[in-house]
Amino acid sequence: LSEFLTEIHAELISEKSDTSTYQLTAPFIVRSDVLGDVVEVPGGFKFDGESAPWPLRRYGFSRRAACVHDWLYASGGYWPPVVDGVSALRTVSRLIADQVYLELCLLAGMPAWRARARYIGLRLFGWLAWNKHRAATAE
Repeated sequence: LSEFLTEIHAELISEKSDTSTYQLTAPFIVRSDVLGDVVEVPGGFKFDGESAPWPLRRYGFSRRAACVHDWLYASGGYWPPVVDGVSALRTVSRLIADQVYLELCLLAGMPAWRARARYIGLRLFGWLAWNKHRAATAE
């Protein structure tokens, strides 16, 4: 079952017109049914606390879902727990990252209509951020 395995510990680091940038002060760990695995977002990771295109930001948010979603976009995947001293990056598609976001929004208690509206926004516009991260990791 999907669950938040740790509490999220993040501090707001926004300045000027940026109003929703956070930085994890400790690792954040979740279990995702979509991935069938555990994801650990490392302490120090900076993320957008809303993780949705600006027109949809007024429709509620989940900082926990946004953190994991932004990590999947930024890294292109995740490192599962270490087994026998080995852990390798498991890549994810943008579709899977967006499905994890929807899953975690619902887990966090967001109304289904609101979570789905944000998910549709990600499907329509998330390619901009996805491609930006892919270009940055290719350099």
